[in-house]
Amino acid sequence: MVPAVTALRDRHPGLSIIMEEREPAEVRELLDRDEIDIGIVYDLSLVPRGIPATAYHEVPMELAVAAADDRPPEEIIADPATTWITNSRSSDDDRLVHHVTARYDINPGIGHHADSLDLVVHLIAAGLGAALVAADGPRRPDVRHLPLDGLAGTRRSYALTRPGRETWPANAAVISAVAASGGPAPPGTDVPGDRRRRRGRSPS
Repeated sequence: MVPAVTALRDRHPGLSIIMEEREPAEVRELLDRDEIDIGIVYDLSLVPRGIPATAYHEVPMELAVAAADDRPPEEIIADPATTWITNSRSSDDDRLVHHVTARYDINPGIGHHADSLDLVVHLIAAGLGAALVAADGPRRPDVRHLPLDGLAGTRRSYALTRPGRETWPANAAVISAVAASGGPAPPGTDVPGDRRRRRGRSPS
């Protein structure tokens, strides 16, 4: 959202955007009540939410562990002593960890819950656990990010509006800018000038 809003500010100084961080379910409720114009939300491909839109960006999920842990990912996942770090505001991460460890017949131990991705990687660096994170998330030199070759699926991003409003000029401008900042822009989303106020909402 940050690079998208920065680009829109430069291109369309009359377009006002207000961002508020919410969980995806809360974003859907705000859209239903017509309290926001756009919701930028995500889901996990192995824990789908049935979002009524086409994802504009998709990145693989990786295993993040402390740099001192030099084991292969399969060994870490299959180790019943592995402590897992998951999201504090949603159960999706917990479900994903259970899904991934189930193939090794492991009942995973969820040791910490944190909402901030920066805090998650800080906990990992301190040797306090492992996490399944999107490949485009924050990184530290003391944290290893291990590819899982699809084992943990992907994180998918969506732009939502009320039905029919995705083509409104200001909404289309915002959606196009967000898509361009994180992946290919969806077709047919030109970026015209429009001075209406947009009440943008971002993912957690």
